[in-house]
Amino acid sequence: MRRSLPLGVGLLSLPMVALAVGDIPTRYSGSFPSDGIRTNITGTYTGKTLTVRFVRVVNNRTLRRVFSSTCTTTSPTQTRCTGTYQGVGDDQYSAPGVVVVTWSAGQPAAMVFKH
Repeated sequence: MRRSLPLGVGLLSLPMVALAVGDIPTRYSGSFPSDGIRTNITGTYTGKTLTVRFVRVVNNRTLRRVFSSTCTTTSPTQTRCTGTYQGVGDDQYSAPGVVVVTWSAGQPAAMVFKH
């Protein structure tokens, strides 16, 4: 009886720990949600870095961009990634920026792009 009590208490606390750290993944690769301006967003989050590729239409011109950054956790559900936007191909665009990703159950739920 004495041995089963600590084991039972330990097993009950595991799901709560899993819920607390389950929103931000240690690694994610795939689709990210559009912010209404940028579409076809795909990329990789490694826990410390974020690289996303996306399409943006400006004056009826389709621009392909890449955002590469380093990230910090700002809450149990958000990461703040500071880096650089780069144009792809003929697009010579380059600018610093910030992307805040909101995570839910290991998946990106929302993205806010800032310049």
